[in-house]
Amino acid sequence: MKLIITMLSVLFLITGCGTSDQDSTNQGDSNKIEKTEEAENKTIELTEEDKKFTELLIAEEYDSLINETVDLKTESQKNFYFLASSFKLEREIPTKSYVIEGTDKVSNRGIQTDYKVILNNINKVTYLPEEIEDRVNQLKASAEEKEAHHAALAAEDEK
Repeated sequence: MKLIITMLSVLFLITGCGTSDQDSTNQGDSNKIEKTEEAENKTIELTEEDKKFTELLIAEEYDSLINETVDLKTESQKNFYFLASSFKLEREIPTKSYVIEGTDKVSNRGIQTDYKVILNNINKVTYLPEEIEDRVNQLKASAEEKEAHHAALAAEDEK
């Protein structure tokens, strides 16, 4: 009898802790949304580093930009790292081999995953300089369209 009561108590404690973790995670998500909205309302003054990173992105020097921002020490470095990685991956997708080993079939799920990576990276960006806003929006729209297309093809492949 004591064993049953002990087991129920432990189960109750574990369940209670799991619920509080989920609540704190949801609170964290809503805080991110609020912070993003606050960041959009602020006018951000570009630093020399931001200007340099923007120029590298415009010049399509993605490898150089990734090398300079890979430390992810500042918010600016994080933003430009994610942007450069997205543009670089978009450039690489047409040249990558998505052929499933031992077959001649293309892995649409693999292509879809790469487009999801692009979208996830873009969604992590908290500030976007005006000079590159149109290019990033075009990349995002294109990636969303292609991700959905390859998701549909992958679903058909799996039938």
